[in-house]
Formats: sequence, C-alpha cells, structure tokens
Amino acid sequence: MILKVAGILTVKGGTGYIVEYFGPGVNSISCTGMATICNMGAEIGATTSLFPYNSRMADYLKATKRAGIAAAADAFKESLVADRGAEEEKVISLSLSLSLSLSLSLSLCMH
Repeated sequence: MILKVAGILTVKGGTGYIVEYFGPGVNSISCTGMATICNMGAEIGATTSLFPYNSRMADYLKATKRAGIAAAADAFKESLVADRGAEEEKVISLSLSLSLSLSLSLSLCMH
C-alpha cells in the first residue's frame, strides 16, 4: 500500500506533510503492518505518518506485555483519532485488493 501511495505522491509530493491513514480498511491491517507503513512515510517525504488508535494496537500492546499502556490508550481512544474539523489539503482514496479487501483514505495536512 505504501508503494502505491509513493507512486501517487513521489517524494516531492509528500514533503512537509503529515500523512494520516483512515477508513474501514484500517482495522484490517495488523499493528506491525501499520508501523511498517508509518516507517516508510519517509520514502514519500512525509514529516510523519499515523493511524488512529484501534483494537489492533491494543491487542499488540497486550500481546507484548504492555496491557497497562493498552488500558491507558483505551481510556483516551476517543482522543486518539483525527482532529475533528481539521481541513485536509488533499485526500487520496485507495481501494486495494489483497487476500482481503482493504479500503482506506489518507489525508495530507501541512504542519
């Protein structure tokens, strides 16, 4: 998926942006998959990349003996999402067909 994004944006296109992934497909990506996608954000020149907090992240934290951190995040999960009312400069929607159906969007916000 990040390669598709890189093909759309190229390094210049993502430079200086915060890339946020969202949509129904987010919950079908593993926590380690989300981390990989975020780490590759530098390939498109992004300042940072992020996903909203979800149950996949909580499961990962619990599986890696950090249940306390998962509980703290769960207590604030309504705040660990995109800023309500934020204006995105650009929204790109992707529909990718893998062994599972994945549909998500990303927004680019200049910081």
